[in-house]
Amino acid sequence: MSRSIVFATCILASLHLLGCDDSASRSDNTPSKANTPSTNKTASATDSPMQDGPRWVCDEPVVDFGEVWEGATIKHDFVFRNAGTEVLKIEKPKAHCSCSTAENYTREVAPGESGIIPFVLKTVNKLNGPLKEYLIIKTNDPSNQSMRVWLKGFVRKVVHAEAVYDALYERDKAAGKVKKPLRKRGNAAAGFGRIKSGDGLHRIIKMRNTSGQHPLSLTLQPLPPDSKYQVEFKEVVPGEEFELTVTAEPPIPEGRWRTQIWFKTNVPERPVYRLFASSYVPPRVEVIPPKIVINRKKYPAKERDIRIINNGETPVDVVSIATSEPRYVITLLSRDPAKPNEQRINVVFPGGKGYEPPAYGELIQIKTKGPEKPVFDMWVVPTLQGQRTPRPSDKPLELHPVDLSKGGG
Repeated sequence: MSRSIVFATCILASLHLLGCDDSASRSDNTPSKANTPSTNKTASATDSPMQDGPRWVCDEPVVDFGEVWEGATIKHDFVFRNAGTEVLKIEKPKAHCSCSTAENYTREVAPGESGIIPFVLKTVNKLNGPLKEYLIIKTNDPSNQSMRVWLKGFVRKVVHAEAVYDALYERDKAAGKVKKPLRKRGNAAAGFGRIKSGDGLHRIIKMRNTSGQHPLSLTLQPLPPDSKYQVEFKEVVPGEEFELTVTAEPPIPEGRWRTQIWFKTNVPERPVYRLFASSYVPPRVEVIPPKIVINRKKYPAKERDIRIINNGETPVDVVSIATSEPRYVITLLSRDPAKPNEQRINVVFPGGKGYEPPAYGELIQIKTKGPEKPVFDMWVVPTLQGQRTPRPSDKPLELHPVDLSKGGG
């Protein structure tokens, strides 16, 4: 047994004897380094007299989950207590990042009792290096109305991938259309974003060994036969630096195109490394969103904007709007000079955030001069998933025209 393993074993044994328990913090798919939480602990107020009103106390607001491989899921139950004389109430914790969630948390805690905030942190697509994420907790404690709990640690990846050249970026930079440097890293290094059908794609991605395995071996695997992309791969510095070139020849069909580029590695913990080439060729005329979802709990809204984007050369001007719900206040907004190929339509709903459309939905019909698709049906519905229910026979679909003279056009 190596000296480092003996030392780590002694540390864990000592923590156990002292009464420390790391069962509340777990990480799926972690490397061999320790994942025992290390926390910043505030002074305990257990023996202090109860304070008036509700009082939030969290003795361990920061937990270090150690080192994990990218893709791991970190789970930790943050324990808090009520050191006050009245019930402590907790609102739904708000995550700083979409990678974090906190479900089934304790809503109310009686005086002297404890509750938990279960923090789940997903490290998919995180960059190699330190990571720190937090939850915002709202309480009815007048002294601690907005508190934070943190998970921090280190995420390791097989390689650090970063785009160092892109033909479209260089073209737009020369035309004065972009000023910021090219920053495409991690799994997004081969993400081209929105492009036009006639664009030719050419990107060079530098890949640097961050696996801890020296030398690193990467073996490129064949792409799917229907891939829109071609790749070339070479080793620049043996076992340490590599270069991946991703190209695609025009025309590229309308739609979203995504291809997995994967390598076999000699890293036991990560025998496969993946990144994705992707691009989006929008339709000739694009309507965003494709439908409007409104419900009181998850998607409340007093108003929404509809964007009509002209991705071609010929005009696509709105000529009329009609709706099945006459209470909608619909306005065709003035064009933004900075976005001459875009028109916006503002919709104000009745009843403010308390409004919810029927299960069969309400229709906003938009007509334009665009010959490719002169009519757009925008449905306002209460759910993101699922189908609209049949419209009741006693409520036939009837469209009410909107007076566009009040808008900017």
